[in-house]
Amino acid sequence: MKKLAVEIPKYGEMVSVCQENINHFCICRKIVFEPRSLDLQGLVDYIFVTYCYRALILCEPEAFICKVIIENFMEEISMDFKYHLESAWKMTLQYIAPLIFMTLAMIAISVITLGILAPVTMAGYMHSILLLIRERREPKVQDIFSQMRLFLPLLCFGIVVFIITMIGMMLLFLPGVAFLLAVSFCCLYMLPLMTDRNMGLIDAVKQSYSMVTKESIVDQIVVFILFIGICAIGSSVFIGSLFTQPLATIFLLSVYETLGKAKPATPPGPPPAQPPVTGE
Repeated sequence: MKKLAVEIPKYGEMVSVCQENINHFCICRKIVFEPRSLDLQGLVDYIFVTYCYRALILCEPEAFICKVIIENFMEEISMDFKYHLESAWKMTLQYIAPLIFMTLAMIAISVITLGILAPVTMAGYMHSILLLIRERREPKVQDIFSQMRLFLPLLCFGIVVFIITMIGMMLLFLPGVAFLLAVSFCCLYMLPLMTDRNMGLIDAVKQSYSMVTKESIVDQIVVFILFIGICAIGSSVFIGSLFTQPLATIFLLSVYETLGKAKPATPPGPPPAQPPVTGE
């Protein structure tokens, strides 16, 4: 993957660049703030133009650096996020009733059991949505109990992550948060790998780490941010989670399906050896 190259210009050079690009900023501002539907590209344009304004009009050096970083970051994005988001939105609306009932049951069981059954019910929840994406199979409430065989490994994994996170937060707050974010990112596809490919816990963690690092890592960072962001928006209001949780999960598993189809299940073997040529 190409490394992000950020050059920090001197203040005088930056002012010169600012003056030359004011017209470009005005064009960008006109495009972004024209009436349009709110989508991912619109959000990216809004952030980009906000930093353009600070860099080009207010001549703030740190904003100029942020602008360059955003430009390089956007160049690294290759995934069709619009397709995945639109597909997730349409599928959520199409199966809204069963998805809401299944989400409500999962949340209720997680709360009643004080989180003990949360990981395994989430595994069943994800597998049900994966079948929805592949086969258009309608989700059922009982699907959340379909992966009870994973109860013990997921419970142990959750306890270990919880203990290390708490230790990090007690020592210094940031290490605990950083560890939790790192684990969440590296294990982004752990549950679908365990339920879909019947992988063990360790193998699923290794494969998930490989998927988020060996693919375009910028794409995977955006996937992670969107998944966490959509879930967080709904979690601010209880009833909102009933809609945003299935929406975020369908989006994530839609990306998972794309990654799974990008590579064959088994790598092609070496070509057959040619028989030796013997002279007559």
